[in-house]
Amino acid sequence: MKTFPLIPLAGAVALALSTHALASEGDGDAAASKVDVDKLMADDWQKPAPIQALEREGLTFHETFEVEGNLTGYAMSMQGQPVPVFLMEDGERAIIGTMIDGTGADVMQDQLNQIIQGPANEAAWELMQDHQVVVEGDADAPNVLYTITDPNCPYCHRMWQSTQPLVEAGQLQVRHIMVGMLSEDSSTKAAAILQAEDPAQAMQAHQTAFENGGIEPASEIDEDIQAVLDDGMKIMEAGMVSGTPASFYKDSEGTIQRIGGAVPTEEIEARFNIEG
Repeated sequence: MKTFPLIPLAGAVALALSTHALASEGDGDAAASKVDVDKLMADDWQKPAPIQALEREGLTFHETFEVEGNLTGYAMSMQGQPVPVFLMEDGERAIIGTMIDGTGADVMQDQLNQIIQGPANEAAWELMQDHQVVVEGDADAPNVLYTITDPNCPYCHRMWQSTQPLVEAGQLQVRHIMVGMLSEDSSTKAAAILQAEDPAQAMQAHQTAFENGGIEPASEIDEDIQAVLDDGMKIMEAGMVSGTPASFYKDSEGTIQRIGGAVPTEEIEARFNIEG
């Protein structure tokens, strides 16, 4: 099976895919000599062979987008990460890579985020509203951050450390969506926090003792708590999240935004326009 390297960095060398090499692995026919974007929504439209080949390799096709020049953009994703694919005019070859301008800026990033991550963020956010979370911070804090947390995740621990000054200052409320995916005892540790009499206090104790193993795993997981953990994984799936931590918030315009990984306190302040 062929594998296709994903190229997230601006300026990376693009990879050309030829249907002569790829179409043999599936039954898709190559597209006509030129892709007509106006026909892409037609019932009988068939995706070009390079796009079909990428789908067979595990990429997900979302929709097309406009590109200058004789290219057609295909918004695809792999494990939740946007992958821009540019179909060449002959419809038989495609390029995977980052399109940049003269300053080195990714000119497709905003468009791809709108097509791929925007709907995923909205879907995850909707599920979060009825989810059982571990809440840290004041109920009347002006800013709310949902974060998907695995109790054994070192980057989740770093994110927790970054949020604490803002939580303690009353500027931020953090709502943890607990999942158990990294280690054998991740689920039982997550359950120990969720099943605690005071989950926020249990979270604090766990994170404070993180370097020493954190909270004692639960001896068993209550049925309702297992359902909460399962729903946490469904939120990850809906949001196209492949790792922890992943954090979500509403910006000043009401758009759901995502923070991938752990970031310093200063970036969280900038995201929420909190004056340090």
